Amino acid sequence: MTRTSRDVGRVRTLMPADPAVAVDRDTEISARVTRRVEALLDAHADAAGRQRGSGTSVARRRVLALGVAGAAGAAVVLADQLPMPGRSSRPTAQAAVTPPVLALAPIPGRTTRQVLRELAEKVEKLPPPAVGPYTYGKSWGWDLSTNAEAPGGAESVAVPTVTEQWINNQDGSGRERKHYGRPYFPNPATERARAEARRWGEGIEDTIYPPGHFGRPRTLPSDPQAMAAKLRAMRSQPIEDNGTAQLLAAVATLSGEPKLGDGRGGRGTRLSPEVRAALLRVLADHEEHFDWADTRYLPLRAYTTTTWRKQTSLAIVAQERRGAAPDYPTSTLRETLLLDPETGFVMGYEVAILGHPRLLNLDVPAPLSVRETLLRAPVDSQTDRP
Repeated sequence: MTRTSRDVGRVRTLMPADPAVAVDRDTEISARVTRRVEALLDAHADAAGRQRGSGTSVARRRVLALGVAGAAGAAVVLADQLPMPGRSSRPTAQAAVTPPVLALAPIPGRTTRQVLRELAEKVEKLPPPAVGPYTYGKSWGWDLSTNAEAPGGAESVAVPTVTEQWINNQDGSGRERKHYGRPYFPNPATERARAEARRWGEGIEDTIYPPGHFGRPRTLPSDPQAMAAKLRAMRSQPIEDNGTAQLLAAVATLSGEPKLGDGRGGRGTRLSPEVRAALLRVLADHEEHFDWADTRYLPLRAYTTTTWRKQTSLAIVAQERRGAAPDYPTSTLRETLLLDPETGFVMGYEVAILGHPRLLNLDVPAPLSVRETLLRAPVDSQTDRP
């Protein structure tokens, strides 16, 4: 099985959006499943020339070699209303057993820009976050790992993981404890899929890391123009070359959102109110801050949602445009960044495939990648919990 660490740059180009998805102002996305991929099979080899390189973010590379699913790092939606994804008509599609995709609700009476600007104004008036010797973080999530070339059809597995981190706020050393849960098998649980689940992780792993592993404290700008420049400089390829979904991934990374599988975490609780407000203003005015060379994704849209763990969240969505995937006219990707509606902190993200599973042998809508922050707080040592 291919791991989520594969580069998804070319997959993105091979996974266009849904030209046939209609937008119904009276519908909302139904709750089902979500998350990520690698490269298409030989039938799509002629599309290799459209590759944009490997300048995708860590969050987006996490999308696995699903064979024909898409890649992303945050989440997605059309125009100012949500499309209703169709169900797969493929007879081999299996009933999904992963958690549902997020149900996104439009915010009536306010544009996305207004929502984000108002939150920025509220956030910058908050007191600085409490800081202790260590930052404790607890999160939950998983990435779908798929072998699309298995003899009997695509085989997938996802291992839900609860991660705890204790990060030293002075030198970036710390501790990470991962508790691997019972695997999800969206397809029949073959021995190959079970072996991949075992490779992903079993039981509990508890690791101590040296100074610098989790990064060191850094100064971030509070001016939106300077923040946009900082985000642009984070990638080997500019954000403009990868669309609005890449911007969401960059914001999550800069906010210190830890990523599954890479043993690193962030300092989300250390971002000052002014820095969080700057990030929110960049998102609000993203069409002015960036010169989008990649127009595959629509402008960002704001929604509200309830997370898998029943937290209320602001959902910032990037969705592929219609017409990008002629081979799969009813298939589209959705990337969502989750924000705390009171503090502006990043709470997590979702990547979903809607409308048609392509070669993934999934019942859609299906989650490809999920992450949710459950708790972040200052503590005195790497054995304390809040």
